[in-house]
Amino acid sequence: FQLLVPAEAAHAAAAAAGSLGALQFKDLNEGRPASQRAFASHVRRCDEMARALRFLDSQLLTSGAVFSTSSASPSSSSSSATEPLDALEARLADLEHRVLEANAGRDRVSRAVAELVELRAVLEVGGLFFSAARSDAAAASLDDVRRVRGGNMQGDLPPSSSSSAAAYAAGGVDAPLLTPAPPPADAAESGGAGGMGGGFGPSSSASTAAAAAAAAASSRRLGFIAGTVADSRRAGFERLLFRATRGNLLYRDSQVGKLSDPATGEEADKSVFVVFFAGERARSKALKICEAYGANRYPYPGGDEPQRAAAMAAEVDARLRELRAAVDAGDADRDALLSAVASGISGWSARVAKEKAIYHTLNKFSVDVTRKVLVGEAWCPVRARPAVAAALRAAANAALATGGGGSSAAAPGAPSAVVAPGLGGGSTVVFQPMLTYEQPPTHFATDKVSGAFQVRRRSFFFFAFFFFRFWGFFSLRFVLTKISLSFLLQPLLLLSRPSSMPTASPATARPTRPS
Repeated sequence: FQLLVPAEAAHAAAAAAGSLGALQFKDLNEGRPASQRAFASHVRRCDEMARALRFLDSQLLTSGAVFSTSSASPSSSSSSATEPLDALEARLADLEHRVLEANAGRDRVSRAVAELVELRAVLEVGGLFFSAARSDAAAASLDDVRRVRGGNMQGDLPPSSSSSAAAYAAGGVDAPLLTPAPPPADAAESGGAGGMGGGFGPSSSASTAAAAAAAAASSRRLGFIAGTVADSRRAGFERLLFRATRGNLLYRDSQVGKLSDPATGEEADKSVFVVFFAGERARSKALKICEAYGANRYPYPGGDEPQRAAAMAAEVDARLRELRAAVDAGDADRDALLSAVASGISGWSARVAKEKAIYHTLNKFSVDVTRKVLVGEAWCPVRARPAVAAALRAAANAALATGGGGSSAAAPGAPSAVVAPGLGGGSTVVFQPMLTYEQPPTHFATDKVSGAFQVRRRSFFFFAFFFFRFWGFFSLRFVLTKISLSFLLQPLLLLSRPSSMPTASPATARPTRPS
């Protein structure tokens, strides 16, 4: 049959034909690629909406919450079926954007929570490190005081050593490791003379002494880096630090269990480390090694400020409570959004699949530029012709009465209002038979009861057809191979057989027994 439909009624006619299921359309644009067909843009829009629906479905599965679909009433399903395609596309785009924003916000807050948790662990374990060092320093200072007093009484310690030990004992862990030695008397006298040594006066000697003192202080200044590193990388991290600085560092670490990585969001066993070093070169090397091993560095106030470390820990705890409350609120909003998605995603998926099938069918039509209509060809059972013609006319008339039925299915070059000559007076669709010599497809008229049996029959006979076809092919090939071999081997057997059989001579003949 040939079908001629106006552009405004094409979408409605194709939908009516699909609901009947009695037409099998032929592709009249077989040579054209899919991207150059009339409704390729509509198919791409349906593909984009299907992608958004797959994303929303994946978010429903990965959310871990159980959403009820009881709110999806038949009225909501019918509303989604009658909703314009443009409105459905805008709704799906808005839902996808909102879900993406909720996911991005949750990722940011979760990353901040993970960083604060690691910082809290660094503050706690670092405080233990420094408190242990402070207690060790206090014990060492007492020993030094006893040693200094004993040495002074016995006279076996120089005054400079005794003053350095006394200063360390008085300052504890924060005292300098070395005490700058006073300048020699001859150097001071030569610096103050002013006439010798190339014209250096008192000011030059003072600046030189200040520069030397600053250099000595910078060389004695210790620094440290605190952070977290994965347990799987801890051994290599410590070994590389030791080798890069040639052992001129002090490394301390302690395991803290499983922590969420701020970069990846995955939980892993981690350790808190503190690296003590001297000099800027050692600091730069340590920073590069931390970056190479993925170690997260965090600020620490230092061992001489325990009150500041305690205040910082309290501030981190307060910030953690706020962020966790924000995470809970964001999860509640996201669950409410996904619940609304779960109530209508089944209807939206069916609607998008139906629209895509309609536009795929319309891509099989050809555009008649002269009459400005869409022309299609389809196979139809003869007994279903009146019902198909009535359904096509009703759908086309309703679409033209409402201005296209809310669908934007106009083909390129088609007018805004075209009425094709029909079967009767004022009909908008032409559905007429065509003369063809092609073999029609097989059609089985079924109902609800016989349709199930027909499906089983088709599935079984499809398998049986291919099975027996291949089995018969191989069996026939085997038989033909045997026959061909027998025909080839028969002349060889005849040639190998002797031409005359030898006969026994009378002398050698065995006498027969008389009866």
